[in-house]
Amino acid sequence: MKVGKKEKGVILAGGSGSRLDNLSRITNKHLLPVGTKPMLQWNVEKLVDAGVKDILIITGKDHLGSIVSYFGSGSNFKCKFTYKVQDEAGGIAQALLLVDGFVKKNEFFWVILGDNISNYPLPSLDCFPFVLMTKVVSDPERFGVLVDDDVHGDYIEEKPEDPESKKAVCGIYGYTYTKNFKGYLGSLEKSDRGEVEVTDLNNLILRNEKWITYELDDFEWSDAGTLESYKKVNQWDWVWK
Repeated sequence: MKVGKKEKGVILAGGSGSRLDNLSRITNKHLLPVGTKPMLQWNVEKLVDAGVKDILIITGKDHLGSIVSYFGSGSNFKCKFTYKVQDEAGGIAQALLLVDGFVKKNEFFWVILGDNISNYPLPSLDCFPFVLMTKVVSDPERFGVLVDDDVHGDYIEEKPEDPESKKAVCGIYGYTYTKNFKGYLGSLEKSDRGEVEVTDLNNLILRNEKWITYELDDFEWSDAGTLESYKKVNQWDWVWK
């Protein structure tokens, strides 16, 4: 399959930010500063630097106003923003249902979790309709980890107590909006924690689709959704330049 032009990007900026304690009482966690700019702006600029000028921001109803107030139409960031509201905290995969109408049939689009910070530039693609990114981490139990299985096929294990891998799946995904992809989204059910899990979506893709993994081991990457990881990303030299 030939993927569509890399014209669209989706940034997920929902969630209560409860793991950031008092900091998230001030504002949406994605507007908290990382180095010289708000957390969310790093991902806007990452997409724009990759040539993506049409960006959908999905957030909760409590924080839409503050995000729109800062980012506006996108003209100041050399892009165009569309905003959609996820009415309830139903998980990443549930939020992706909202891309319908923004992303067209067979069009490739990037999805970035708003609290992910990395200096890895998005790659140029011409033949892989689905993309995962991984990085070896010291605390894999915090993440979904990619397990290499030559017998049954690779799969992702979500927040394992006894990890079989240290390859954390980063919150940067590449999807193509095919009929199959829409079917995968529609088939997912809520997990025990009441959310529609992106790990379940990605495991369907790993089993059934052509995909590629990029390893970010020569670059820095972290989520910034906990006090510890938020402190970590603010200690990187490049976020202050």
